[in-house]
Amino acid sequence: MQWTGTAFRPPRRDDNEAWLVAEKLLATGFRFHSTHDRQRLPRKLAEVEPWLAERAAGEVWLPERPVTIATDSDGRAAVLIGRRALAHDEPILIWHENHWYPATIKLRGDAGRPLAAPLVMLGPRRSVRLSSLTRLRPAKRR
Repeated sequence: MQWTGTAFRPPRRDDNEAWLVAEKLLATGFRFHSTHDRQRLPRKLAEVEPWLAERAAGEVWLPERPVTIATDSDGRAAVLIGRRALAHDEPILIWHENHWYPATIKLRGDAGRPLAAPLVMLGPRRSVRLSSLTRLRPAKRR
């Protein structure tokens, strides 16, 4: 027997992957505590290792939030995560190809003109189009 914490909710009996995720989390010393700081826990085995690595690194990333892409009266695109508007070149984490990647939001092109659709830059030459189904985590503002 092992103490899991007061907020542990066991997965369904036939959900083997969820039980393996819970086992991996408990093996690393994670305990399910109910706090005001809600965090998204991994649900798939592929999410466990990046989630644990992020916790070990101590990075300050906020929980995943719904993404809304809006256009203002001037025709400029705006990216909202919850009620927070993201700025051009703001650092984020994006879930892409089964991994969380550090990236930046691009709202303007090289000449400073607004882009028709916002992009997420994964590197100097690699970009991903942003949609309302994209999973993002913003950095904590200081």
